[in-house]
Amino acid sequence: MAGIFDLVDSMVAQELGVDEKTYIQVIEHECTYWEAQFIIGAMFEEGNDARKERARTIFNQYVDKKDKGS
Repeated sequence: MAGIFDLVDSMVAQELGVDEKTYIQVIEHECTYWEAQFIIGAMFEEGNDARKERARTIFNQYVDKKDKGS
């Protein structure tokens, strides 16, 4: 059953424009549970670009923070 979760991770990472390792690090260790749920859910919504963009902003704040060494 782990295969389905790997596929979801891959799909969401691709939507966010990052590699799977970065995606998993941010989702599992950097952001809150509720932010992770929002990000993942938003990437599967169709026709709600504003929600997807907000999810990307939330996700990228952790990527940017990580890149700066904080």
